[in-house]
Amino acid sequence: MINKWKCSVCKYIVEAENPPEECPECKGKSHKFKPMFRLLKKRFEFMD
Repeated sequence: MINKWKCSVCKYIVEAENPPEECPECKGKSHKFKPMFRLLKKRFEFMD
């Protein structure tokens, strides 16, 4: 399943099953990537 991952350092977005080993933009490590669905879920919970 393809997911969207967002780098928490430079905000680069990647579409892949898993986060890349390193961000192609800022060279941040894979633990810096957060799944986009979690970010959207947090945003909607905040709005309730």
